[in-house]
Amino acid sequence: VLARMDEGVLRERRFAGAVAHETRTRLAELRTLVEVERRHPSQRPVDELLAEVGEISAELESTVSALLLLTRLEAGIEPLEASPVEPGKLLEAQLVQHRSRIAARGLEIEFAPGPGLTVDTDPDLLRLVVANLLANAVAHAPQADHIEIRLEPGHLRIRNHAPGLGADDITHLGQRHWQKQHQSDQHSGLGLSLAGAAARALGMRLHFALDAGHRLSATLDWSGVGRRQPVSQP
Repeated sequence: VLARMDEGVLRERRFAGAVAHETRTRLAELRTLVEVERRHPSQRPVDELLAEVGEISAELESTVSALLLLTRLEAGIEPLEASPVEPGKLLEAQLVQHRSRIAARGLEIEFAPGPGLTVDTDPDLLRLVVANLLANAVAHAPQADHIEIRLEPGHLRIRNHAPGLGADDITHLGQRHWQKQHQSDQHSGLGLSLAGAAARALGMRLHFALDAGHRLSATLDWSGVGRRQPVSQP
């Protein structure tokens, strides 16, 4: 029991260190940019400078907002408002947002939307889950990998190769304080933590599996949540 408690404390410290590192890094970038421009003006256009400041600020805001949302979800105080949602449209919108990065990494996307359906759930939280699962696949799949997306009644599955993961790692995916590289304090892994917390808040099940070919499957199961097939038009 003491060993498990010690491991939990270590995971929490690594998580806190990663969040602090990410926050300090963004603030340092912002401060350095301003100081350099004040002391040694680069003659860059003002619009270009402001755009860079805005990008760094947005990344910092995103990290802080994600941490606050994760805390609210885990505490069960995030309000939910259910309404009919089409997961297929959420996926299509996310694929458009990731289009440039998909092209830059030479990824091949196989998207099979399956039969259309509507899920009665909170649209913002479902969008959060879908966005983070897809972003994780796009970011961590090997260069020029094949990413398979299957949307079927009752579940969504995203599959990509994950050569850096082992069988023992799968049970830890999505845990708030877990990192693959324990020596690193540079990445907090908030994305999958948020996806898992949001899925639980929605009454859905998010689970991961690694096959013999080192293909990682992330499956979001909403079979226990209200859903309905769209009414066919005459």
